[in-house]
Formats: sequence, structure tokens, C-alpha cells
Amino acid sequence: MKHLVFPLFFTILASTAIAEEVTFENKILPIFRQKCISCHSTEEPQGKLDLSSLKATLKGGSRGPAVKPGNAEASLMYGQFFLPNISIQHMPPRGTPQLTKYEINLVRDWINGGAK
Repeated sequence: MKHLVFPLFFTILASTAIAEEVTFENKILPIFRQKCISCHSTEEPQGKLDLSSLKATLKGGSRGPAVKPGNAEASLMYGQFFLPNISIQHMPPRGTPQLTKYEINLVRDWINGGAK
């Protein structure tokens, strides 16, 4: 019985990791569409930061790259979520729907996973 439990445990663990892979298309773009695209889209994006595609997001904006793949802590975008809500650089801006902790964690995981 002991020999059957370990393979089953690792199979479940591996399938959970695969099912929860965070990619731009499956997890990040829906968040951006809901909370960012109204200001950061292809038509005159604020800060010249277009978040409507992976390529545009990785390109960055007027302040440089928004995302440093593999390092959320060093990514401008991720850091702006934690600025005081009254800061002009806090994103999303005050008075608009904010990212939930779950959404922030998804963005973190996406960046740390290579921002694919």
C-alpha cells in the first residue's frame, strides 16, 4: 500500500502544477482587460504602455520595460501595485477597481515564471 501512495501523491502534485500554469493569455490578459486596458491599450496608451498583447507588454512604455521576466521584485509593473494608493504612480489609479491579492499573486507568478 505504501508503494502505491507515493506515486499517486506525485502524480496529483504534478497534474496540479500543470493545470495552474500561468501564461499571459490564460490568466494575465483577462486581468489586464478588466483593470488596465481602458488606459493602457493600443490607442494612445498612457505612459506609452500597451498591455493588450504579450509583445507590447514586454516592450514596456516611456519608463522602460514594465516586466523583468523571471524577477517580479525587479519589475516596475509589480512594484507599482504596492505603492500607496494616493501615489500618482500606483496602478491601477485611485478611484478605479484595484487588483485583488489573488490577481497580484498571479501577475507575480507569471513574471517569476518567465512572463510567457
